[in-house]
Formats: sequence, structure tokens, C-alpha cells
Amino acid sequence: MAKTLHWLIAVLIFAMLAIGFYAAEVLGLRSAEGFQWIQRHKSLGIVVLALVLVRLVWRLHGPVPPIPVHVRPWERAAARVVHFTLYVLMLAMPLTGWALISTSASNLKTEIFGLFVLPPLLPPDRALHDLFEEVHESLAFALIAVVAVHVAAALFSIIINLILIPRYGALGAGIGTAT
Repeated sequence: MAKTLHWLIAVLIFAMLAIGFYAAEVLGLRSAEGFQWIQRHKSLGIVVLALVLVRLVWRLHGPVPPIPVHVRPWERAAARVVHFTLYVLMLAMPLTGWALISTSASNLKTEIFGLFVLPPLLPPDRALHDLFEEVHESLAFALIAVVAVHVAAALFSIIINLILIPRYGALGAGIGTAT
């Protein structure tokens, strides 16, 4: 289940980021089409929030995949920091988006796939709206950066574990241990 949640969340985050940038930067949020895409973006964001909460509960109560023995202590620490940061961002992004919509003076609803409406987190407030808009956008760029680091580290691990260690044995095991 953990792998399924991982990849489902990854695909949804990619879609959510792409839709958010497309609606905001290409279509414009004030256009009818941009508005429709933002509705999809908001719905995906709430789904991501729910799935991340499920994944957090699963991770806290289930087994965590072991880190390979050849991984250096600083790499282990970096992996923990990256995973922690990913969880913070995956929770903060939908919450700041929800707060952004809630504080809008235009009284927009957070409607999820046309099925139900979430209550506003906060009352309309222009200053808070502007703050949440900046924070939400900044978190999007931070999420992209941390995901890029996560993907690069995963690819590095695959190269070491699946290519170099099987090919070179003990010599390959030493590849990741030089200082």
C-alpha cells in the first residue's frame, strides 16, 4: 500500500502543479477556462491532502523501508530531511491553497469535483489573501526543488544498488563510501 500511495500522490502532485501553473500563467485566473482549471487544481489538492494524511498514518504505524547498509550517515540524514520536508510541503500546499481561497474577497467556494463544498478556513481578508497567495506560490517552487532532489537521490541509489554494486561487487560497494 505504501508504494501505491507514493506513486498516486506523486502523479497527483505533478498534475496539480502543472494545472496550477497552466491556469495561473497561461490562461489567467480571471478567464472562464482558467477558473475551471483552478477548480480541478483545488480538487486535486484536497485529494492530495487526504492521501498524504493516510500515508502519514501508514508510515507512523507501519514498517518504514530500510535504508541500504552502504548509505553513508550524512546521506541517511539528508534522506530523512528530504522526506520530512516533502511531508511538510505536501501538507502545507493544500492547506495554504484552501486558506488562499477562503480569504478571497470574491467569496469563492472550495468545491471538490462538484460533489461537495469545504467550509472556509478563515474569513475574507485581503492582507491574509495576499500573504497566502505568496506563500502558496513559494511553496510550489520549494516543492518542485525538493521533489527534484528526491528524484535525483532515488536515481543515484538505483544506479549504485542495481548497476554498480552487482557489477563490481565490493569495489562497487565502496563507491558510495569515499569522503
